[in-house]
Amino acid sequence: MRISLNVCLIALLGACASGPAKQPAPAASTTVASAPGAAARTPAQSNPQESLEEQVAKTAAAYKKVEKEGKTLYCRKETMLGSRLPVEHCLTESELTEQVRSAVALRDRMRVPRGSPCDQLMGCGG
Repeated sequence: MRISLNVCLIALLGACASGPAKQPAPAASTTVASAPGAAARTPAQSNPQESLEEQVAKTAAAYKKVEKEGKTLYCRKETMLGSRLPVEHCLTESELTEQVRSAVALRDRMRVPRGSPCDQLMGCGG
């Protein structure tokens, strides 16, 4: 009895001492979150070589195009944090373009290493 208890204890200690098993890297998610800033995140994950118009077109694909009072609106239902009821949010084409432009600018600022002479506080000449 005592020997089997010692064997179990050694096996348990051996299992705890070994490192965790390596898990495969998760696949990149291609889903669009339904958070208010989701449209801003979509272009940040895209290819930096794409033009602004291409990035706006990709972002607009996540919205439903609606004509209201002669204006083109891009709408989608979003569930706010703390609520289970989706609310429809609509953007004009200029608002959508500005949202993509600000997301691209944020992405570019985040790519500059901190402490480099080209950080967002000092800017870069050019």
